[in-house]
Amino acid sequence: MKLRILLAIISMLLSLYVRAQNSYPATGAATINGIYLKNGDIVLQNPTSGYPILWLKDVSGTNTVRYDYNSLSSSGGKFFIRTSGANSLVLNDTGGGYVGVGMDSPTELLQVGTTSQRNVNIRLGETASMGVTYQNSETILANNGKVNGIYVKPIKAQQGASAIALNWYYGIRFYTTGGQVTVNDTINKPAWEKFRISPNNGVFAEEVTVKLQKFWPDYVFSSQYKLPKLAEIETYIRKNNHLPEMPSACEVEQDGIKLGEMNTLLVKKTEELTLYLIEQNKLIEQILKENASLKTRLESIEARVKKN
Repeated sequence: MKLRILLAIISMLLSLYVRAQNSYPATGAATINGIYLKNGDIVLQNPTSGYPILWLKDVSGTNTVRYDYNSLSSSGGKFFIRTSGANSLVLNDTGGGYVGVGMDSPTELLQVGTTSQRNVNIRLGETASMGVTYQNSETILANNGKVNGIYVKPIKAQQGASAIALNWYYGIRFYTTGGQVTVNDTINKPAWEKFRISPNNGVFAEEVTVKLQKFWPDYVFSSQYKLPKLAEIETYIRKNNHLPEMPSACEVEQDGIKLGEMNTLLVKKTEELTLYLIEQNKLIEQILKENASLKTRLESIEARVKKN
């Protein structure tokens, strides 16, 4: 609407100028150096070569708006495109086309920066941002954080920041100045957190499922399994200060442990221990029977002695 009013004013001024300075043919369009009116429209056409340019200038001529066949530019600092009330600003409708920001050859509905550009940020409101780091081209979604070269830095320095990084090589990474990653099943209710990782306090979860590719050690109960002798285990422990197959304290300190592998070993050792207990229980029962028999014989002998 505003553009139509502007064009109408320009048309009126041109009309007054033309009437004052030029004569009109009986039929056809009145033309002034490439500017003419046709069917109610103002047409600018370069009479020699190239494309026409429409300039809007202030009194000093320093603040200008320039429009040519494929661009609209301003030299007056900020340039506003505004709508009022419930009106909407539409960049390309359902007919197609692409919008580029910081680049001139977009290939998507909205493209920010060139395909080779890194260290790019898009600010969302007060503290949210999206960006691409310079190193490894990590895609960042941050709260109170923004991409700064190869790092994510807080927008407000006095507050903490957190970010999720999507990396083509490292996968998904989490950055947080609070040092904690929490997964909840209810928004804004920390008491209902289902999963939490803290550098100082470890991992908290209601349940963790570890799926193994290796066999579970039920083979220990097979009749073909050779149970190590306790004397052999004693010799190994005296020499190495840990159980066979189990990692040493130095190995755990240096490399940590794998939950699936460690649980498998613990179950194996528990099953072996169960077999040892069964053997010991059989031996104890045999000893008890022998003791009961000896006790009966002893009592019989004592009774005979007393009679004599």
